[in-house]
Formats: sequence, C-alpha cells, structure tokens
Amino acid sequence: MAEYSIVSFFTIFTEMIEIKKASHADIPLINKLGNIAFTDTYLSILTQEQITYMLDWMYSQENLAKQIKDGHVYYIGYSDGTPFGYLSVQRENDTTF
Repeated sequence: MAEYSIVSFFTIFTEMIEIKKASHADIPLINKLGNIAFTDTYLSILTQEQITYMLDWMYSQENLAKQIKDGHVYYIGYSDGTPFGYLSVQRENDTTF
C-alpha cells in the first residue's frame, strides 16, 4: 500500500490537472512528448537506431496528422498549464475504442 505524507497529499490536490482534446495545432507537442516518453521507456532495451525508426514510424508529425485524419483522437494532460503526457484512442466499432 502506498504511503503519502501530508505534504504529498496537499501537493496532489493543489495542482490544477487538465486534460484537453488535441487539435492539429498540437501535433508538434504530441511529437515532442512522444519522443520523450518513448525514448525514456525503451532506451535500455532498444538501440538508438531502433528508437529512431519507431519514433519516425509512430510519432513523426506527418504520421500523427494521418492518425488524426484516420480517426485517432489525442488528449494532452496538463499540470498547472505544463503538458506532461498524452493518450490516443480510436473507435473500432460502436462499443470498442
């Protein structure tokens, strides 16, 4: 079970967390966040060449624009106005994303 101090409890509840639907104007930000997250996550198990390939494949600005055109919806998380992450969903059918 996680333990929280009074300080961390108040820190959690004093931050303003927002999740906003991304637009085409946010593609450079999604690209930047994707590069940071993917590199930090996989650098210990993939080569830099593999990471570069995957980033170009999944997070290039051109591919992000195509994903949005094809129905992916991106959301960006902000903490006190600073972006900290993103997520993407795509409808598969009437009941599944």
